[in-house]
Amino acid sequence: MRYKYSVSPENQLLLQHPKTKSIIKLPGRFKIEKNNRLTYQLDSPFELKRKITFSGAWRLNENHDLELVLDKVSSERSQDILTIKGDIIRADRGVLAFEVKTIDQDGLLHAQVIELGITWFSDEKNRLSFLVRDNKSGRITLQCAWKINKNLQIQYTYEKSDLITGVKSKNTLVFDGFWQIAAKNKLVYKFIHDSDSCFELRALLETPTIYPKKNAIKYRIGVGFKQGRRDNLLSFYGSWKLNRELGLDLTLDYGQAGLKNMEFATSIALNKNNEVKFNLKSPQGEPLGLAVILTHKFLKTSSAQAFLRLKSQGKNRGVDAGISLPF
Repeated sequence: MRYKYSVSPENQLLLQHPKTKSIIKLPGRFKIEKNNRLTYQLDSPFELKRKITFSGAWRLNENHDLELVLDKVSSERSQDILTIKGDIIRADRGVLAFEVKTIDQDGLLHAQVIELGITWFSDEKNRLSFLVRDNKSGRITLQCAWKINKNLQIQYTYEKSDLITGVKSKNTLVFDGFWQIAAKNKLVYKFIHDSDSCFELRALLETPTIYPKKNAIKYRIGVGFKQGRRDNLLSFYGSWKLNRELGLDLTLDYGQAGLKNMEFATSIALNKNNEVKFNLKSPQGEPLGLAVILTHKFLKTSSAQAFLRLKSQGKNRGVDAGISLPF
């Protein structure tokens, strides 16, 4: 026989006695240790223990609270679930951080931050998701729809209810990152402080041909969530320049995060209207189904002539610096 575990609305560990069914409240605090293992540090020892360690799978519930589904001890009884009430405050550098508030036995409020080590990904519905490292079935999925803010950043807003007061609040989480067009109909959002981590998103290109002075590159990204579906229209508009590899760079403004280049390899063609058509490719050379059209004004400039001459001689020549395009 064993105790049944749960958590009070004040984030205190509760034990239900297997025989008497009485509930014991143990004052203390939760902590996440190495390998994302949850522990509970007791303010005073219980059955000669100062710390209780739990094993299970992490998840996020509908109220955006953190839950650990404990491993089954007996096939005859259901699994215990520890629900830790808190707010998501940061997702960066491979960490998902929660602010957790605890009320101790003296009625004093304590705030702490607990962190899960995670790996980023997006699921088949373009929802933002995280795999919990060293946790076989741990997976956290943000169930609400996200959007793009004015600085081209992914922004996630959710509403939750305080289990003690019943008051509802809105919380907003901004992911600091930048965009790359990875392949045809696929966008990648890379994190500024962890460029090896990213969200890979399926997207529909709405502007296969653009004139830089008039048009922006536009993608539609559908996000499925529990209440339905939302479409994000993402527009890339900035300044173009020729780069050292004889491709094109699009410089985008991310607000406080600064300027970032979106880099493209290219193949070019001239048409009968004296226009230059840049067929854009990924840095790996995969066609993106996207073309940039330059008018005859570009052909009349010395920069354009130098570029076309270098292009015809192959990439071995290179150029010393980017050449701004006179649109």
